[in-house]
Amino acid sequence: MNRLITGVKKKAEEKQIDFEIIEYGFKVEMAFLIDVFLAVLVCSFIDQTWQSLAFITAFSFLRTECGGYHCKTYFTCGSLYICMVFSSCLLNCLFVLKGHEWLILVPIAYLYLVSPVQNENNPLCKEEKEVHKKQVRIRLMISCIAYFALWVMDQYIWMRMQFYVVLWLSLLCLIQQFQNRKGV
Repeated sequence: MNRLITGVKKKAEEKQIDFEIIEYGFKVEMAFLIDVFLAVLVCSFIDQTWQSLAFITAFSFLRTECGGYHCKTYFTCGSLYICMVFSSCLLNCLFVLKGHEWLILVPIAYLYLVSPVQNENNPLCKEEKEVHKKQVRIRLMISCIAYFALWVMDQYIWMRMQFYVVLWLSLLCLIQQFQNRKGV
């Protein structure tokens, strides 16, 4: 491990890159991988391993552009993330969405209108906001197509995971909007 760190430091010095930025990125990625592992592990206890991976993939696909609430510490972020994945998988086991497939349009419409939601960690200029808005809308269209394709194929288990993803994302955006208005 020390050889790896020494090699990265040497390359960073050669290219005049601040090693602290690389170190920070590495820590963030490691924390994310640990959170993913723990979320999948916890969900495997209720036989929802594949569903948790589907949630994580769809959530990551949309979250990077939508913005929304960010926790102050790695621990609270990881805890919230694991709770979101587990609660979605648990709800996936307990509830049926048949007959209410249209409900996804509510959080999708909300995300379509308000995203990207800025936070203090990532303020956006007007041009950046427009680029992210286009990206959000493209990704939401892809998510809708996937959702309704799963509906047509009677894949309700997977369809519900897509619903929970957009539901959680809209809640995170709503929380951040309230914080932005309060100035927190």
